[in-house]
Amino acid sequence: MRVLIPVFVREFYLANTGFFLLVIALAGGFMRSHDHLALAEFFISSPHVLIIPIAIWVLYTLKVMAFNFERLNQNENEFIFCLMLLPVFKKWRLAVGVLAFQLLPVFIYGLFLCSIATKYGMLRSTLTIIISCMVLISTGAYHFIWWSHHPNHEKKILSLSRILNFRFTKPFTLFFFEWLIRNESLMLVGTKIFSGLIIIGVTELFKTDTYDLRLLSFGILVSGAANATIVLLLHRFENLHLHWVKGLPISLPRRMCL
Repeated sequence: MRVLIPVFVREFYLANTGFFLLVIALAGGFMRSHDHLALAEFFISSPHVLIIPIAIWVLYTLKVMAFNFERLNQNENEFIFCLMLLPVFKKWRLAVGVLAFQLLPVFIYGLFLCSIATKYGMLRSTLTIIISCMVLISTGAYHFIWWSHHPNHEKKILSLSRILNFRFTKPFTLFFFEWLIRNESLMLVGTKIFSGLIIIGVTELFKTDTYDLRLLSFGILVSGAANATIVLLLHRFENLHLHWVKGLPISLPRRMCL
């Protein structure tokens, strides 16, 4: 566990520091304590409404699983595949431990919802939250073990992709966008949806009441800050996949225009 935590848990939170800071800023600065209680009471009011936080937890779990898959495919982490030599119980214990640390925000908010549901005697909502958390951590641990047993599996390319790759030469400027869509599609779609919802939500507030322009500025700032992760991925892509470009005798302006 001492080896897996730095590789998966610490790196996961470091890679998503901007995302967590944004969530903390929204939850701690934009919403007040009674707003959180009202939102939690709304979620537990019906199992159908409880699907909303569970859907968000599923997206977060998919993000965690994508990160773990990416880390396992890196050459410096090939020693992780030695986990297949361990007993089955120990492999599951390690995998569940890693996923438990990575899904800690889900468990904390789930515990908060359970406490509110228990307070009002809503047993069905409490059981739904507990079962959902167990399914999420079990699914993530299962895929973690499966990927550790199937290293370097074959990547199948669609026939349409092969035809396009053969007939059309991609310019240098599209390298990053293609890599982003292929490897970080969930993050890209989630970021754009979140940014759009923030702008729509803030502008809708002006239809019901008169607010200071600082509210609109804050919404624009949050929407723009959400896209900072894409800039970090661009820096990472250049350092990991195009590091050889920096050694070419090409000026920076010409390199950006390629």
